[in-house]
Amino acid sequence: MVEKNRPDVIIIGGNHHNPLGVVRSFGVNGIRPYGIIVVGKEKNSFVAKSRYWKKTWLASTDAEAIEIMKRNFCNRAQKPVVITCSDSIAMEIDLRLDELKEQFVLPAMGSCQGAIAELMDKHKQVEFCEKNGLLMAKSWIVDLQSDDWPEDITYPVFFKPVTSAEGVKLDIRRCEDEEAAQKYKEVLRDKGYKRFLLQEYVPFDRELEFVGSTADENAFLISELDENQKFCFVV
Repeated sequence: MVEKNRPDVIIIGGNHHNPLGVVRSFGVNGIRPYGIIVVGKEKNSFVAKSRYWKKTWLASTDAEAIEIMKRNFCNRAQKPVVITCSDSIAMEIDLRLDELKEQFVLPAMGSCQGAIAELMDKHKQVEFCEKNGLLMAKSWIVDLQSDDWPEDITYPVFFKPVTSAEGVKLDIRRCEDEEAAQKYKEVLRDKGYKRFLLQEYVPFDRELEFVGSTADENAFLISELDENQKFCFVV
């Protein structure tokens, strides 16, 4: 394909390995994307050093990254394809889908604004699975600003941000008993978290990951389980 007939590819993400890996995947296949890298308070980006970029911009926030995208890529003959490489920018774009979808090819669920953001909420994922008859690990949302505590929590228990955009994986922790859980609750409160998801620890001897799988593939993977094995979804 002649390059001028291709739509532009725009990769937006943080200053970490995700956009670096994505731009390389395009680059080694002869496509040089544009990059908008959210660096926060940093002045430089190691991600921008990749030789596969056509051009890059640095943004301090996700909102600024979207404004850079709009300013430089609106009204193209072909809609640019946008690849999001961080949960927070994916959420920001999804919550502004109606504003942006006429100008860009964007990740979305059924062209419905906010649908991705809604299912980023791990408790919403739990409700979705339960509604569709899928066994789920028991889950609770704890208000870190309150002294209320669920009475039916079973230990050990995992602490997780309610949405990935609300926190970082480094703050995920397993607590063996209520004393440890209460202490960690104070740590999270001091870090500025308002709420957190608690989820029961599920011992397992086999793990299946459904990543970009079709329904038929998922059915095949589940059918491979021994009839005496139980499985549940953990978000």
